[in-house]
Amino acid sequence: MNEDLVAYLDAIDARLCDYLDEDHDLSLRAVEHLYRYALALRQGLIEPACVAEDWEDFFSLADAFVFAYGAQHLEVLRGRSALLEGGGGDEPAPLTDTDRMFLVALVAKLDDFISARQSTAEGSWS
Repeated sequence: MNEDLVAYLDAIDARLCDYLDEDHDLSLRAVEHLYRYALALRQGLIEPACVAEDWEDFFSLADAFVFAYGAQHLEVLRGRSALLEGGGGDEPAPLTDTDRMFLVALVAKLDDFISARQSTAEGSWS
């Protein structure tokens, strides 16, 4: 159980708690969705403004993911990146090199999380 994550999401917006599973962790489905958007941002296939328009919760959930599951280097990169500030905003600035470094680390951590959760789910069938 990740009660800190519940409190963090509730402090941002209580409706974000809908993305949690029964163990109060981000659901695998939510993390997979975060992964797809973060990867598209990293690859330059989508702009932050488009993400904000398409899935406004991305920025808050990505921030919550870093808070709850991020390693120290990811937290440092998040602190240097302006990407998650303001939830995409009306006129977000173009991605900086720091934003891209953060996205590379975020995508890797999301991928690790997804792989670990899928392995756990497969192991429970044994």
